[in-house]
Amino acid sequence: MACGVPPIITDIGAAREIVEEGITGFLFEAENAQDLANKILLLYNNYDLRLRIGERAKEEVFKRFGYERYIREMEEYYEMVMKS
Repeated sequence: MACGVPPIITDIGAAREIVEEGITGFLFEAENAQDLANKILLLYNNYDLRLRIGERAKEEVFKRFGYERYIREMEEYYEMVMKS
């Protein structure tokens, strides 16, 4: 995702917390090879969709896991610790 590649991941566990279906990537049903193949072909055959979802995926990763957020959270944590 951080490289702008649209992810296609198995819809298990916390997958829906990472990928928003059709927005930041695709989810496929576990043990359903046809579902996976359909998602791969959808992206393969649609250049614009591939670019759009890849860009959204990259933006989401940096928004949720980027160094700016990490720094802000660490600053907040240190401020809280110093106040106590």
